[in-house]
Amino acid sequence: MHKHFKLFITISLALSLLFLPSSGAKANDSKDGEIVISPVKDQPQGHINRSPALIPISAYYDSFSQNILISFTGNLGIIEIEIMNETNGDYWDIEVDSQNSSVIYIGDESGLYEIVFTLQSGVQYHGYFEIL
Repeated sequence: MHKHFKLFITISLALSLLFLPSSGAKANDSKDGEIVISPVKDQPQGHINRSPALIPISAYYDSFSQNILISFTGNLGIIEIEIMNETNGDYWDIEVDSQNSSVIYIGDESGLYEIVFTLQSGVQYHGYFEIL
């Protein structure tokens, strides 16, 4: 049963990605698109790294399915994902296993959203997107 669920999620994610804009438009340019993820500033770091940060998380909002589609570049362990509609205060707090892609249903309520990813190490990444 669990194996079939993973297969269903993987197929759903793959099909949803087919309908994303190929231009990589930001979500605030249209209802669909890439959510630009960046490191949260002011995090304690062991050393200063002058090279560009490699972001291990990709996220997209798909208005057709009303889902956020999330993929990871590798196994980052369990990740806490917080999503907040800053316009009306709606809030989701989810834990996911980064070994698999994730699909999170948030609906189509308009507003400005922030999504925050917290790794087990405490490192955080975030992004903003808007649903019109």
